[in-house]
This record gives sequence, C-alpha cells and structure tokens, in this order.
Amino acid sequence: MESLPHDIVERILELVPVKSLVRFKSVSKQWKSTMESQYFQTKQLIFGVRSVRELDVLLVSKELKTMVLMPHDHHHIAASAPRTLDSLSSLSSPPCYLVCQTSCDGLVCLNAYLHLTIVFNPTTRWHRSLPLSRLQQLTFEKRIRESYRYSLPKLGFGKDKINDTYKPVWLYNSYEFGLENATTCEVFDFSTNSWRYITSSSPYRVIACPYPLYLDGMLYWLTEGEETKVLSLDLHTETFQVISEALFVQAAPKDIIICNLNNCLCVSIYNRPQQDIWSFNSESKTWEQIYSLVNIYFHLSPLAILEENKLLCYVRVCGTRLKIYDPKTSSSVSVYRDPALSEILVCYVKSLISIL
Repeated sequence: MESLPHDIVERILELVPVKSLVRFKSVSKQWKSTMESQYFQTKQLIFGVRSVRELDVLLVSKELKTMVLMPHDHHHIAASAPRTLDSLSSLSSPPCYLVCQTSCDGLVCLNAYLHLTIVFNPTTRWHRSLPLSRLQQLTFEKRIRESYRYSLPKLGFGKDKINDTYKPVWLYNSYEFGLENATTCEVFDFSTNSWRYITSSSPYRVIACPYPLYLDGMLYWLTEGEETKVLSLDLHTETFQVISEALFVQAAPKDIIICNLNNCLCVSIYNRPQQDIWSFNSESKTWEQIYSLVNIYFHLSPLAILEENKLLCYVRVCGTRLKIYDPKTSSSVSVYRDPALSEILVCYVKSLISIL
C-alpha cells in the first residue's frame, strides 16, 4: 500500500465497509486524517447508500441503550449487544430521551424537553450535545412535566442538501406557550452552536402526535383543523408550503403515522382492525394506496419495504416487536421481540459522518 499514490488508496478505502474503516484509522495519521475529512466521509456515504440493499435498524431505549438489528436476511435477524451512549453513561439517572423518527446520513437525533439534544452516529459513537432551545426553556419555565411529552411537539432532523448542512428543527404551536402567530419555528445552526427563529413560520397549526418526517431535503408535518394537510419545510430555503390536502381527514392524530417507504412520502392510517398505507405521487400531487393491512390490532409503525413487497414494521406493546407483514397471505410474523424494553426503532445507513 505504501507504493500506491494516496488518491488511489482513498478510492480503495471508499469501497471498504464502515465498520472496517473505523478500525483502519489506527493504521496511520494520514489514513485517520483522510477518514475524518468531510470530503471522504461524503464520498464514502454516497457509495455506501448505493451498495447497501437494505437499511439497518437501530433500537434506542429511553435510557439510551442502543442495539443494531440487521434485517438483510429477515429469517435470521442478527443483533448486536446493547450499548449505552458514552456521553450519558456516567449519569446515575439518565433522562428519558425521544428519538427523531428518521435518521439522516447515518446520524440520529435524540431529545428530551428538559435536557440537552444529542446528535450521534451509532456506527462510530461520535456525538455532539446541543444547547437548550427556546421551546425547551419555555417548557421548563411553564413546568410542563415530561409525562405529557406525547402531546408536546416532536423534534425534526434533516439536511439542507444544497449547502450540505444538517438542521434540527422545532416547529410548535404558539398559543400554548404564550407566543404570537399560529406557529413558531426554531432551527439549530451548527456553525454558531445556537438556535435561531425562522421568520416566516407555518400559518397552519400542526399536529404534535406524529413525528416530523425527513425526506430528500424536506421535513413534513400534518396540520390541525377540519381538513388535514401535509405541510413541508424546505431545509435550504427555509420556507413552508402545503403540498397536498390529505385523504385521512377523519382519522384521529394518534392513528396517523408519516413514514418514508422506498424514498416516497407515505402516510399510515389505522382504523382497527385495518391499516391503510398511502404513497404520495409528487408529479401528479395525488395519493395512491399501496397497502391495506387486515386483522391488525395494534398500529404498526412502517420501517421499510422488503423483497416480495413485504413490509418491515414494529409495534411497542408489552415491549418491542419487529414484524414482517406479508400482503399475499395477509399475515405477519415476529422476527425480533424484547418484552423487557420499550424501544424506538429507526432505519439508518452506516456512515463516518460527523458534524464539526
């Protein structure tokens, strides 16, 4: 390898799995410097996304114990040993964290209303803590207990694809916090290590229950009101737009999940014992039903579409269950279950990405 030009070495390293690259940092200072450069991390991520057939699944407990499930062969799920995030391992009583529904370039965002938000890379264990937002300060000042967190806003996390910058985003209804306008929007700027307001926030109040969804440079929410609408935020221009009126205006907020399936904006609506999943066609601006699940007695959270159109999903009832639903047989099978822990599952790709 010493006889090869370093640019050739870089090209070879781009093809190496991330898990091996983490170990290869110890080969030399030059290799370590290369792998920690944003240029190399971006190139490696592009190849990794292109070459991986299926996403890995990360399980995150409220106490920040993490486990990786690898559903490449869904008949034999492989699981890593649970690990605790280093930054909180020293705390005697770690806070209960919530996890953003979608990862971004292998990064996952964790938040607790009265504690610091954490962005971390499950593969490399890199992490960074963010200061409290104004929303979190207001939550503390108004003594809103964490037991009510499911009715509070959920944090969004995504990427401005034009400038290659990552953005945690709080979008919340203003009235409950004594603020003006319909909503208030805060965005974190990693370059200044501070939160700032988006001047023109959404004119529509948003439903707090579903997690915001990140997809292809956009964050999505559902709006309140008689007619449910899908609201988007362009993370580059930082402008809001209603992309479509929805077909699920009669569904209760707790029965709606926004999800990403095959890189398409999808919405899951649960009406026991049936669950319908709709996909949005961005060209025709219409919704198409892609699944109708029957004999479903708990709302399944969709994660990914596997081979033969099977649906990978999970449910948190008496612990956590990872399930595969087969539309041909209208049946589901559990492929992983942990009755002791109630965990949140997130699909992600392995990467070296960190944010300086």
